[in-house]
Amino acid sequence: NLIETNEKIVIYQGGINVRLDFNLLKNLIKKLHDWTFYFCGNEDNTIKDWQEIKDHKRVKYFGGLEIRELGEIMMKSTVGIIPYNQDEIIYKSFPLKSFEYISCGLPVVTIPIKSLEDKNKNNNVFQFAKNADAFAKEIEKAYTTRYDKKMLELRKKVSFENSYDNRFKQVKNILLYSTKY
Repeated sequence: NLIETNEKIVIYQGGINVRLDFNLLKNLIKKLHDWTFYFCGNEDNTIKDWQEIKDHKRVKYFGGLEIRELGEIMMKSTVGIIPYNQDEIIYKSFPLKSFEYISCGLPVVTIPIKSLEDKNKNNNVFQFAKNADAFAKEIEKAYTTRYDKKMLELRKKVSFENSYDNRFKQVKNILLYSTKY
């Protein structure tokens, strides 16, 4: 269940490894001085920048969690982020975490990713930013939509359209009913 709160909580869930832009994260934590940052996922504890981030007083690291615990933390959070390094491989990726975030009603601020830009054509569920200043601005704006009923419905709709079950049905129908195969 959605836990409505006035707290300002940014969440990143997923592997904490070399894909993340640690400089972006450090600068973002400095800029958003009244926010708490949650990190959930398995970590590469050999990354010095990650250790520095983890030691910050407004950062909480939960480690790898069971799905129920992760869901509870995501429902309490107010904005989900995808702070990856910006390169061609990431730009062409399809981060499933974006749909996990919106299935919990979270607004999402992400680096530019083509598949998410394409999903955004008919709605505005993903906000894009390239640097810490833009991320901070988009997070502050996204926060105002966290409990907006219209946006929650839109996030739910987009999440359902991109669920594993719905995508499987689409592929199955293409394979079964297409004359091309």
